[in-house]
Amino acid sequence: MLYDPAPPAIVGIEEPENQLHPRLLPLLAEEARGAAARSQMLVTTHSPFFVDALDGRELWALYRDSDGFTKTRRASDDPRLMAMIANGAHLGSLWMEGYFGVGDPLVRSGRPA
Repeated sequence: MLYDPAPPAIVGIEEPENQLHPRLLPLLAEEARGAAARSQMLVTTHSPFFVDALDGRELWALYRDSDGFTKTRRASDDPRLMAMIANGAHLGSLWMEGYFGVGDPLVRSGRPA
């Protein structure tokens, strides 16, 4: 699908970590990035290894607000996250450590704290 010369307008891949060794996930992220030049890509993941391979502009955290509606927050819109990344932190580690402020199932069902 990532190499289709005539891809659909949008390609979705759900949780590729379920089928791949974690060491292959950065390679998959790079391949998806290349395919995004021809098609809109949407990859859902729960893998910090895949997230580590992304740029802050490529990563969106989804969560439900108090009314049950899905909301999004892009990592690059958070100056604190971007400052930590500039100092050597990895997106996947920041996400697993709760720095995103949303999308954490252990805190308020993923809503903003």
